[in-house]
Amino acid sequence: MREKAGLTITELGAAIDLEDPSLVEALENGRIALSFELILRLAAVFGRKDPVGFVMGLTRTANPALWKSLEDLGVGKLVLQSVREHQFVNVYRSNDQARALSDEEFAEILGFTQAAFEMAMAQRERSRLRQQGRQTGGRPAAGA
Repeated sequence: MREKAGLTITELGAAIDLEDPSLVEALENGRIALSFELILRLAAVFGRKDPVGFVMGLTRTANPALWKSLEDLGVGKLVLQSVREHQFVNVYRSNDQARALSDEEFAEILGFTQAAFEMAMAQRERSRLRQQGRQTGGRPAAGA
């Protein structure tokens, strides 16, 4: 991550306000575990476009015990919802023409988007029911 961003160990240490930049090397080599505080500091440097997603992913891989505790508390579902909303917003943000729409044009596109989303969800439900039918030998599953 650090090398991909073009940062030296010293530069990253300074960016996340570490008194001893050699800790960056220890973190990279897995000799010490990442605290949640360090994960948040790293998110400020590397996760600017999607800090919640960055924190979520890094916590899951760098501190599995902490991630399990958060999951057990139900935090994972809240974080996942936030990440999904962010991904949805990025669809809009990635389109320069969409940002230039008038209010009326935006409302029209938003209506199309909502209809398309509802159609996709209905298709997903039909697929789920077909799959469920195959698993139960063509009989509807209980409660379906």
